[in-house]
Amino acid sequence: MKQSLTTAASYGPRAALLAAAVFHACAESEPEAPPTPEQPRTPPVVAPPDTGRVEIPLGSVANFDIIDDAFVDEEGDHNEEANASVKVGQMVTWTQNGNKIHRVEFSAVPNTVEHADSRDLRPGRTWEYRPPLPGKYVFFCRYHEYMMDVVIEVVEEDS
Repeated sequence: MKQSLTTAASYGPRAALLAAAVFHACAESEPEAPPTPEQPRTPPVVAPPDTGRVEIPLGSVANFDIIDDAFVDEEGDHNEEANASVKVGQMVTWTQNGNKIHRVEFSAVPNTVEHADSRDLRPGRTWEYRPPLPGKYVFFCRYHEYMMDVVIEVVEEDS
């Protein structure tokens, strides 16, 4: 290779520089890998449209939608007309789709059952409860006295 650089030098400094660059590039390059077959393109994941509503949690058998001044059951009934019937241990949920803070509390539960409390349910949140015994469970909103007397009837598992 020295001989070819020496010969190139006899043609002038530019030729020698060009020859050295070509030699250097050829000496360090690796053979190109054969082209790989093009992989099928997977479509991008598209999020569902944001409806602004809280989804009912999976496993819920009864849901009460909280819309500002009302508890709304799955039939569309509001507040004291709203109700649900579930079996012992099944999940009852509250989805907070309003703009106000609410607090679900029970005013009546079967004897020996502890009174549950959702604490503050802010917009966009959910709360779930699983009644442990059969009987009548009555709930209300601690912050809005007109949101009251909603009934959940709980029956034995084999009923």
